[in-house]
Amino acid sequence: GEYRYRPVLGIRRDGSYAQGPLAPHNYAFSDAVAKATRETMLISAFLVRQLSKLVTGEAAVSKNLGGPVEIVRQASQAAEEGLFQWARLMAMLSISLGVINLAPVPVLDGGQILFYLMEAIRGRPLPLVVRERAQQIGVIFLLLLMVFVVFTDIGRWLGVN
Repeated sequence: GEYRYRPVLGIRRDGSYAQGPLAPHNYAFSDAVAKATRETMLISAFLVRQLSKLVTGEAAVSKNLGGPVEIVRQASQAAEEGLFQWARLMAMLSISLGVINLAPVPVLDGGQILFYLMEAIRGRPLPLVVRERAQQIGVIFLLLLMVFVVFTDIGRWLGVN
């Protein structure tokens, strides 16, 4: 639906703004598909910008990445707000995974696409040793990233970060 906010006075325990009720707005199927496609493209573009900020250091990694603990926390919070918010979060997670999967890390699909491009430029496959080492580096990178994100999540959950 379309978001419509109305001012609400009040203080919440967590210090966030009190949000007024959302007014549902129904769309025709073709309009809903067009709106969903537009929103998916906007979310994807936002994710790419955020990833580039993480890589360049403009955004703090510890505050902008979340792992399994953060996903569960966000999902439970969204579920409390309603089915629509929960489904929206799940859609955003799905889009996020799709965008991240296209990163040029050898283990991911983006890395495989990069290998295929290099093979097309060279005219022959890369040596097996090079592909194996790249895959190993990619796996190590992803494992270290996962460990970092889980520890960051736990620190955030405990209030350390």
